[in-house]
Amino acid sequence: MSEQPSEAESVRAIAHRRRRVVAAGALVALSMVGCGGGDDVQTRTAGVSPDDDLSALGSCPEQGSLDFAPAPEYISKTAEWVQVDPVRSSEAVESADRASTSDVALSVRTATKGASEGTSSERKLRMHGSFLEGLDWANGNPDAEVYLGIGGKDHDGQVLFAMVVGKDGEVAFAGECQRSALTDPLLARFDEDPAKIRDLVGLVGPGLEAAVLEAPPDPVKVSVLNPEDTEAEVLAKLTLVTVRLDVPAEWSGPATICTRVAEGWNDCVPLDGSVKFPTTLSAYVNDTGVIEVWLLDEAATLTQPVQKLGETTIGSKLVRDGALVPLVLTGTLTSDGRSVTDADVAGPDDAG
Repeated sequence: MSEQPSEAESVRAIAHRRRRVVAAGALVALSMVGCGGGDDVQTRTAGVSPDDDLSALGSCPEQGSLDFAPAPEYISKTAEWVQVDPVRSSEAVESADRASTSDVALSVRTATKGASEGTSSERKLRMHGSFLEGLDWANGNPDAEVYLGIGGKDHDGQVLFAMVVGKDGEVAFAGECQRSALTDPLLARFDEDPAKIRDLVGLVGPGLEAAVLEAPPDPVKVSVLNPEDTEAEVLAKLTLVTVRLDVPAEWSGPATICTRVAEGWNDCVPLDGSVKFPTTLSAYVNDTGVIEVWLLDEAATLTQPVQKLGETTIGSKLVRDGALVPLVLTGTLTSDGRSVTDADVAGPDDAG
């Protein structure tokens, strides 16, 4: 196997508690969002003025209501964060349909932990029109920040929510009923400290889950999967395969690609130019055959993965020791190595 992360990033350093799994059917898909987004909600919320308090965002129509999934579990499904430029997006915002889900061309840039990276560029994002009240408000409040949380493949890459941060650090979620669905529950979750909600920006995967989900009492270790750090009983239930990994020739930067299964992390490979692709690396898989592929920082900090690039399920014929599993990644890696746009993972054709 290739060189493992440092001992500080070993199983002991990345152990965390078991997270609750929310069934897909329990989520309120914000593509239909807020208090409904369906035909059962006819009354629209009154327009929010930039002169209003930030707390005015996210109100509910008088008619209709929905039972929302717990806010922490919903936020934990975020696969990507972007920051919106309200001024450059104003024309698209003004012409967008506020009563339905549609593609809106917004000026955005990648939002990472602690900062937003790169220059803004236009990107079509599928979202519910009621989220745009946050941009209306931000246009009249130049110190405001607007972040969108984008779901992964399970949510067809749609915008899950719009977080607005005021000049004094106050936080609100824009869109129909988002005050009761997200703002109030998350403030309660974080002891009424909006800074802790703002600190979620840029987190995805296990790092985000660790920040928002309350753990049950029994801890479960998440390990780097190798004979030195992982209990023999765990490895005995897994199959060691060889991944043949290929990435676009342009992918070069301070980043790392790692594979992962439910039981823990597999080998990683840097994108610093030191490795020629395609390359091979070892990976453990379980009986499901599901392999996740993640983008991490240059140091392969497992506690703070940057972005889940995708996952693939290998056929049963390949869930055997020594099998060669081809994985081909596509998309565009940003120059800072902080994200991949239009990321996709193509696995083997075997569907056995």
